[in-house]
Amino acid sequence: MKSIFAAIAALAITAVSAQGATASISSPLTGTVYTAGSDATIAWYNPVVATISQINLLKGPASALVPVASVATNVDASLGQYVWTIPAGTAAGNDYAFGLGSNPNVSYTGFFTINAGTGGKFLIGLIRN
Repeated sequence: MKSIFAAIAALAITAVSAQGATASISSPLTGTVYTAGSDATIAWYNPVVATISQINLLKGPASALVPVASVATNVDASLGQYVWTIPAGTAAGNDYAFGLGSNPNVSYTGFFTINAGTGGKFLIGLIRN
């Protein structure tokens, strides 16, 4: 049942992105798992625009995605990818997607998961006098 829902959601996103896609998405794919504080590579091919006006982190069901973070603006589409560090405080969830472009010309990634971060990195050393 869960896989049927995931397939339906992926088809809904594909249908929405086909309306005025800025590019074809190759990453992240549906089911990708990230951890808050880590890097996410957003990749695309066959862009139909020279500049991707915006990349947003979205959350929610396919029919009502809500922007939760601005990832980048005015990205050179010929680069084919953008690497973004997910903020460490991003809430965990399995209903995230990226939107590339501005309405009505937006391409959407498949849904992916962001797990909670494991905390900061600390450098521990000895102090010698």
